[in-house]
Amino acid sequence: MSPPRTGEWATTSKRCCGDDCNGAVDDDMEDSDDNDAPRTLEIFEGREVTNAATEGLLPYRRTSDYFQMGESTARLCLRKLTKGIVLCSSISDYYLRTPSKSDARKIVALHKKVYGIDGCMGCLDMTKIHWGACPVAWKGQFEGKEGFPTIGLEAVSDYNLWIWHNAFGFPGSLNDINVWDRSPLLESMLDGSHDEIDFSFEIDGQQFDQLYYLVDGIYPSLSRFLATVNDPTTALDCFYARSRRGGGSLLNVHLVS
Repeated sequence: MSPPRTGEWATTSKRCCGDDCNGAVDDDMEDSDDNDAPRTLEIFEGREVTNAATEGLLPYRRTSDYFQMGESTARLCLRKLTKGIVLCSSISDYYLRTPSKSDARKIVALHKKVYGIDGCMGCLDMTKIHWGACPVAWKGQFEGKEGFPTIGLEAVSDYNLWIWHNAFGFPGSLNDINVWDRSPLLESMLDGSHDEIDFSFEIDGQQFDQLYYLVDGIYPSLSRFLATVNDPTTALDCFYARSRRGGGSLLNVHLVS
């Protein structure tokens, strides 16, 4: 299972949402201060929806040059699209769902085929997104070591870069551990809801009953975390550290793209 390409995603969302998307558009138009907004409703077609889908993936200058759209129109389209996705159950139930036990078995089977090791649910990492429009009063809270305001995004991704968990909106002054302390994934582990997707598996003749995540060395030592070797000395440790850095870099590239 792999996520659809941008064009397919935009087409699917437009086809599935139907009245839900139209309702979201109407709400956006009512909230708009532009008196001409209702008369421009008919131009919000597939081209604008596709641009809205790519607005979060590509820099604005690239999309504006290709689609010949103004920044305010592109942002309104993005707001309409995301609102329609949330309101449309046929899309949100599929793309915004948490993994079930059946999903967990498929994810683990994928990683066992790729890495040759059982029980892996994917890579957990955190990245920061530049917030250029951050209010001046909030800059102290959202400005971290980067020197400019950022917003933290935590995510879990499998080998196919399918996002199974995400948490967004953390101040940029927080590091990975601070974000993890506030993570919904940690809450699910503490209240026991994460145990519902666990199943038994075997590694080197030893039985385990808790699925685990690949993490960086900064994360705490938990039974569900498999961290990299910070200071590898043996050839096996060096090989493992190189493999882990490759997986983590792949997720970071996907998060900031």
